[in-house]
Amino acid sequence: IIRMAHEKGAEVLLDADGEAFRNALKEEPDIIKPNREELRECAAFYGWLQEAPKGDGKHSREAEEEYGKNGSRSTGIAQCGEDLVTILDFEKIVAEIAPETSIQMSEIDQLGPRERDQRPVMIAEDSILLSRMIHDALTKAGYTNLSMFGNGRELWDSLSDMKRRGRAAAECALIITDIEMPQMDGHHLTKLIKEDPELKKIPLIIFSSLITDEMRVKGKELGADEQLTKPEIGHLVSVMDHLLAKEP
Repeated sequence: IIRMAHEKGAEVLLDADGEAFRNALKEEPDIIKPNREELRECAAFYGWLQEAPKGDGKHSREAEEEYGKNGSRSTGIAQCGEDLVTILDFEKIVAEIAPETSIQMSEIDQLGPRERDQRPVMIAEDSILLSRMIHDALTKAGYTNLSMFGNGRELWDSLSDMKRRGRAAAECALIITDIEMPQMDGHHLTKLIKEDPELKKIPLIIFSSLITDEMRVKGKELGADEQLTKPEIGHLVSVMDHLLAKEP
């Protein structure tokens, strides 16, 4: 996909920790346009883009509308000057190449029969594929009151609204967050939550493929209750059970 996109003369920002994307956003901090729909294959999108008119807002809107019609390996597009940049769903690409490295529903089956749990869980995950897989796995494990967010900013805004209404404790029993996400990453989200006198009581799990020794130290310093490596979904469910069992 990346090779084909480059052959079309397009710029692809894809790296393991998102550094290239963050650098691109420094010059244009407000350009990110997350797309919640299933997206087109980036190579096909770039083929369309090469022949599209450039230089006005209409072009950007047309591109985003065209881009969001069909399923894809992307999570959104960002405009850098006159260029539109595709944000690739790294986890989805890896899952297609090596399915054994992705979330396995068999781990949920191994947990045996489970009761339904209606306590509200908020989840920040920017990968469309993993967001759907996590949702399906946790639902199968009995957690049926799930709210999915595409990045830390969306979750934080929703949680802040709950706090303003005096409903944070009632509407959020546990938080799960990825680390690398657009707009607000999981570490920043964790810091905001754990520095808030009211919200810090909510258990928070960092669930990411980027859990290294260094990242684990940082997460602990920020106050994360647990840090788990993707794709250990069975372990995630067990930790959720444990943290929620501590609730009075």
